[in-house]
Amino acid sequence: MAYVGKINARSPFYITATGSAFITSAELKVYIWEGTSAGKPASPDYTITKQALTGTSTNIIFQISDLIRDEFNHDNDAYTASAATFTDALWVEIELDVVQTTDPQPSQVNNLYLAVDGYGYHSEGVNPQGTDVIVSTMNVLSGEDILHPVYANSDGIDEVKYYDSAGSLQTTVDLSTPVASAYSYDKMQYLTRTAASNTYSFELLDGAAVQETVTINYEVDCKYPTKAIKFLDRNGMLQKVYMFKKNMESINSAADNYNAIGGYISSNEYVYDITKHQNKTYNITSEESITCNSGYVLEAQNEVFKQMLLSEQVWVDDKPVSVGTRSLQYKTRVNDKLINYTIEFKYAYDTVNNIY
Repeated sequence: MAYVGKINARSPFYITATGSAFITSAELKVYIWEGTSAGKPASPDYTITKQALTGTSTNIIFQISDLIRDEFNHDNDAYTASAATFTDALWVEIELDVVQTTDPQPSQVNNLYLAVDGYGYHSEGVNPQGTDVIVSTMNVLSGEDILHPVYANSDGIDEVKYYDSAGSLQTTVDLSTPVASAYSYDKMQYLTRTAASNTYSFELLDGAAVQETVTINYEVDCKYPTKAIKFLDRNGMLQKVYMFKKNMESINSAADNYNAIGGYISSNEYVYDITKHQNKTYNITSEESITCNSGYVLEAQNEVFKQMLLSEQVWVDDKPVSVGTRSLQYKTRVNDKLINYTIEFKYAYDTVNNIY
């Protein structure tokens, strides 16, 4: 089965059934799996049958993104974990049979896709293809490795070139093997450039054509403990960024209360223990959070914080969090001079272990 294209599963993806005449019904079978593209399951994960709305219908539309998203299994350790232990990409094959009012009946449609847990913007239209980096400049803590994801597929990147501070080529990473690979987990390449390499920029290429150039900015003066933020970006890949300035942790708690009855008879008199609680507290829950400041960043990094707020999978220092800040005003050099973002993260678990 020939590869058709990529599915951004966080946005709607439509399969349209058509024929050469009015159609009466359509049956869609959806197969979802990881591993080799030749490993299609024997039975479909979903079979959907729809009847035409009218006797003069020329199409029937199916939306399958929500069916695909249940199968992803993301890992905040993607840069070090074995690619086979998490699921950032999936093969999806559809079989579409259409019944129309006149013969001959349409042939079955068979298409193969690679699905990622990404999304397109409204301005890009339906299911935009390809991939891009989220910012042209990366702020990296001095002494830390450079981590960046690459979509290595026939419609993605097949080579990465790294350069030193003088712009001289250090090394080239050939991605032609994962591009040609039939395995879904080879399509998301999580590359590491060691701190000792002193890399100051890298290029992403498709063939001989440079698709993106990224400059590295090293942060060396860190008065505050630096927080490492990982999140799934709009391409469904794990990004790592740093928050360099002041951070503050806090805790909020809630509880229920009731008045206890604890008196008893002693020496023919009603008494109670004054060391016991009359007002009892129970069902205490708590939520901890951390507020981080980015430090001064370039205007181009507005896209980083935009995608951070839109991400459903976020970690702070490898601890799962949700983004508590739900509103962000984009800052510019003209309006704000120095650009700093303050983001609140809520730890995605209760302080007291209540997992049964």
